[in-house]
Amino acid sequence: MILRIICFFAKKNIMVTIESIEGFISNKNIAVIGASSHKKKFGYIILDHLLKRGFNVVPVNPTAGEILGLQCYTTIESLPSDFKAVVFVTKPNITEATTKQICSDNKIEYLWYQQGSVNKQTIDLAINSGKKVIHGECILMFTKPSGFPHDFHMFFKKVFGRYPK
Repeated sequence: MILRIICFFAKKNIMVTIESIEGFISNKNIAVIGASSHKKKFGYIILDHLLKRGFNVVPVNPTAGEILGLQCYTTIESLPSDFKAVVFVTKPNITEATTKQICSDNKIEYLWYQQGSVNKQTIDLAINSGKKVIHGECILMFTKPSGFPHDFHMFFKKVFGRYPK
């Protein structure tokens, strides 16, 4: 078990840089694709976290009318035009289909794929389409203040050389 934890922190994500993360976070309008009204789901936690840190966030979920008092958008096409950044908290097959839609237009520029939401094919598609992509990192760690356990996680990523440079 300890070896597994060490291996996890020792892996590097060479494509993601602090500069690309800061570029993403500089967008104050962020859509959360896969937002959830269930408080224990990551789609809810991310939406709530970003909202509390002053981001103008909107949930994207085809089955919910409202989450945290915010109007839900059913599709990415229905997003306001000033939303250039999205965070994915969806299953890989939904992420792939949505990414294909995003890559067919120039409206959305920044894509953040939360861990478990994406496969290599989808990442390659987005990058090859000229999108600015973050993957393999948790947005909760980079939107300050991050708090526990994200600061703890950040510490270990730095110790093992896995923190983006």
